[in-house]
Amino acid sequence: MKSEYDDLRWDALKSVLPEVKAPANNMIYHNGEFWMESNILGDTEMWLVLNSKGQITRVVHLPKDSMLMHVSDAHLGVRLDDVTFALFTNPKPEAL
Repeated sequence: MKSEYDDLRWDALKSVLPEVKAPANNMIYHNGEFWMESNILGDTEMWLVLNSKGQITRVVHLPKDSMLMHVSDAHLGVRLDDVTFALFTNPKPEAL
């Protein structure tokens, strides 16, 4: 993961990473949350959302073989296939 960030961004990021680490297929950071794509195979693409303490705050299931491209407070931008881009409502922890 370190190789994907320049030195300044890595120094800022590494201080908030949890000490215990596990493999993930992809990661997106947004507003103090880490979105980790699970490597567990299933009927959906499963993303684990962790807080800055490394605690899972929610699990988000997206359509199989899709790709999460963008996270905002209001929505998730998801590439469903080569030509289809969809917006899904970003599930808030309060609603769970």
